[in-house]
Amino acid sequence: MAFSKSLQLKGGDTKYELSPEIKKYTLLDLGFSNTKSGNFAYKKSIDPESPFSKNAMKLKITINSDMTEFKMAIVDGNEMNDVDIFSNDKHLEERDQFNFIMQNMILRKVFRRV
Repeated sequence: MAFSKSLQLKGGDTKYELSPEIKKYTLLDLGFSNTKSGNFAYKKSIDPESPFSKNAMKLKITINSDMTEFKMAIVDGNEMNDVDIFSNDKHLEERDQFNFIMQNMILRKVFRRV
């Protein structure tokens, strides 16, 4: 997946873009880590029942080093396949967890809705 300025997850109806007020220290505060290439990476389970399970779905976000573009995906436990949590009611709890995480990032001015 390539970096982009705005993104809509598979099956989702909300489009996100990086906030112009984004700060490096806010990213580190929220649990992003620096990669070898200078990007910021975030990987967090969205399974509220067993967040430490190896099979839990994860939210993966990578923001480039100059904080102008990003990529985001919800992946399965082995992190190989994108998962659509929006198309049916099978993943309601994961959808709520995703929305909670994204709302926090919006409040902290990392993302904004388009």
